[in-house]
Amino acid sequence: MRNPPHSEEDAHRYSSHGQTRRDDRELHEGVAPYAKGGFHPDSSDVPSRRPPADVPHCTIGPVEQSVHAIEHRTRRHRDEKLHRSARRSSSADATAVSQPRRGLERNASQKPSSQQTQFLEVELQTARRENSTKDDEIKLLKRDLYNAQTEDNHYRRKDAHSQELLDTQRRELQGARTFLNTTDLYSGGDIIEMLNTLNSEIFQAVAIITDATEGARPGGGRYRCSDDASAIEMVLGDEMRMLLQGNGTEGENIAIIQAALQTSLNIASEHICRLWSINGLLDTSLNAVYAQIRAQQDQVLVSGTWRSLTRAQTKRLAYQDQGVLGHIVERMKVILVVARRWPCGDSESSRQITSMIFEKVSTILTLLARLDEAMNERVTSTDMMLCVPGLGTSFDAQNMEDADGGESSSGTVLFVTEMGLMRVDKDPAGRDKVAVLLKPKVFLQESFIKQETPKVRAEVQRRK
Repeated sequence: MRNPPHSEEDAHRYSSHGQTRRDDRELHEGVAPYAKGGFHPDSSDVPSRRPPADVPHCTIGPVEQSVHAIEHRTRRHRDEKLHRSARRSSSADATAVSQPRRGLERNASQKPSSQQTQFLEVELQTARRENSTKDDEIKLLKRDLYNAQTEDNHYRRKDAHSQELLDTQRRELQGARTFLNTTDLYSGGDIIEMLNTLNSEIFQAVAIITDATEGARPGGGRYRCSDDASAIEMVLGDEMRMLLQGNGTEGENIAIIQAALQTSLNIASEHICRLWSINGLLDTSLNAVYAQIRAQQDQVLVSGTWRSLTRAQTKRLAYQDQGVLGHIVERMKVILVVARRWPCGDSESSRQITSMIFEKVSTILTLLARLDEAMNERVTSTDMMLCVPGLGTSFDAQNMEDADGGESSSGTVLFVTEMGLMRVDKDPAGRDKVAVLLKPKVFLQESFIKQETPKVRAEVQRRK
């Protein structure tokens, strides 16, 4: 089965080809195409040759049929060629018409008009001017920023320099304020109260130690009596040694031992409080420097401040030194040995008494350190010092007090049972002016010689 044509040209070709084949077939069969009542294909050019009605039907010969077929095919081929040429020309004309139109449209979209070009150029120039203005503004802002940063750095350096000067002046002011501060943290009454507390603690410690050694069986232990007596004689004097070795009554011996122990503790306390340092060479140097400062400065406040600052750094270690504590304890044990009140040998009783003496002396040193700090570091407007009269010196009723309760006006100091307090100021002429705030209490030789045996009294008088 033949497929139908897909286009007008195919349909025409298909129909022409079919007609040609029909015509050929009719010619082959001996029948002319127009013999069937049809028209000649080229009827517009050639008139019809239909025979008249009265002419009988005649047949066409083979040659004539071939000629007609050739002519027919030629004409059809020409018609088809003309038809194809006409279609190509119409298509070319349509293309020729559409191409300029599209080109014009494209040119119109690509090339704006002169008015649009002028408008765009104006806008471009305006944008450039605005951009230039913005660039100038940015440059001005950058310059202002640079100037501001430069000024800020300048003020920062200036502020740092000012802060450094301020810190320096503050430190100088603090240092000057230390020397200009005339306010003492403790008054004379406060110092006297603290000293009375220390004297009371020494008295109670001595009483407890004496009671603990009562009834002890005499014995030298590791101590040798001759060496201990020599040590006592060097510190407390010959009279003290003779009294400790005397053969008085029990009550008299206890009173002598207690007075000797008190005197030993008072002398040690006054010596420690007077020190600038436990280092002997440093102590001598600082003491000499302080004496020069006091002599050269009219204001006591200057020397007092120097003393306060110096002793705060050099003195406090003395109260933490175990050697100082051990030295005082050994001195007290020597007194008990010479007085024949120390237990024999290295017994348990001996260790207990030694431990108790260490405890009591530690408490005394704690109170002494507090008193020393108050007098020599917290008081700068004047000089305060402990007053312990020298053993064997003459009794001074204005600066001493007889511990026996008498009103003696003369005599020789044998024991110092309580420490006193005195203040040293400068008069307008620059000389030291001493004022006794608390009199030390002393025992005189005369009070004890009356109670001793004739042998002791004779020995004391002979030495005098």
